[in-house]
Amino acid sequence: MATVMRYHMSLDLTSFQRSFQLPDKLKIQPLEPDDIDALARMEIEAYRDTLDFSLRPELQSFDNCKSFLLKMFAGKIGKGYFLKNLSFKILSNSNLCEAIYTFRDGDTAYIADFLISPNCRGQGLGKLLLAYSLHRYKVAGYRRAALAVTATNEVAIRLYKKIGFKIEKSFPIQLSGGTRR
Repeated sequence: MATVMRYHMSLDLTSFQRSFQLPDKLKIQPLEPDDIDALARMEIEAYRDTLDFSLRPELQSFDNCKSFLLKMFAGKIGKGYFLKNLSFKILSNSNLCEAIYTFRDGDTAYIADFLISPNCRGQGLGKLLLAYSLHRYKVAGYRRAALAVTATNEVAIRLYKKIGFKIEKSFPIQLSGGTRR
């Protein structure tokens, strides 16, 4: 069995101030149960060639992913309590590009997943959705945001640090079965 390192990162929202401008062709909206099929496809597409694909059994098939998302929306899965009103998607010309799933853990908005469709990467949309979400968490009264990220996901870590997240600790995850790059 292989071991994979993950980082727990957090951000103090009390001092968070980040401006963002939404281009006209984009819409940020709360996630809806009607999004589940599109989210399941995007989860698999976004993670397919990554180490995280092996870390998360719910990503191994469309049906598993859809089942996981249905349970999440029903409040039966995840760390804390799923915050439907603080979980968002970006649509570009009516196509789903990104999503962020948020849970409550005390006074912390916990980002359980932040995914970007491969077709939408490299356009600054990740930074936009993250800044928008963090602003909404702060307005909702959360004092802190937190997430976990695979230590080899350098692009995501760079984005999180640029926004102001700091690594609090690292922890190992046991990988069962084969690994991916």
